[in-house]
This record gives sequence, structure tokens and C-alpha cells, in this order.
Amino acid sequence: MKIKDKKAIKILVLTIILIVSSSDILAQTRIRFARGKSSATVTGTIAKNGSKCYFLSANEGQWLKAKLRSRSGDAQFLFYMGASPYKGGTSYETTTTKGDNEVCIENPGNATTFTLTVSIR
Repeated sequence: MKIKDKKAIKILVLTIILIVSSSDILAQTRIRFARGKSSATVTGTIAKNGSKCYFLSANEGQWLKAKLRSRSGDAQFLFYMGASPYKGGTSYETTTTKGDNEVCIENPGNATTFTLTVSIR
């Protein structure tokens, strides 16, 4: 196989992955905190190789902590979230920006249920 053919196949595979996953990425949900509360929990299902993003409002410089649990144990936070790289895992912490802040999860394994708890201080 020629080098050009290998490169074309890689581009095709990446394009297919983006198209298939785009429907899950577009499924974005807002997390709202109950009056007087600084944390909220979301539960749901996530497809095999799927991803989901959640938005929550915050003030500049608040501390956001998120904890993710899934029945399969495969669900994790996205590798890249915001401006800084993050290496997956089931815990995520960062300082917030004013306005909408995004928390995204992905599931490299089979479809599973998950619980996401987010707090802001």
C-alpha cells in the first residue's frame, strides 16, 4: 500500500468517526442548581463510543469539581476540555469562566448508565 493510500484511509476513518459522534456531541444539556445548593447530580445513559456535554453557569474564578461514575466503569471525562488538556479519568477540577462552562464525558466502552455530580464553590 502506498503512503498516500494510508493517509487517505486515515482521513476517511477520522471523518467517519466525527460524523458518527457528532449526533451525541450535539446532545447538550444544561445543569441547573436548586436554590441555595452548590451541587447537582445528573444521571443517564451513554452509548457505546458516545459522548455528552453539559453546560452550567458560573462566575469567573469559581472552583468546579465533577465526579463521574458509570456502571461499566468505562465512562470518563473527555481528553480535551476547555483550553487545557485533561487525561480522562472520573474526577475533574478546574476554575470557571464567567457564563457557560462545559463538562463533557465520553464512553469508549459499551453502552452504560452513569451518574455525574458537579459542584461549584
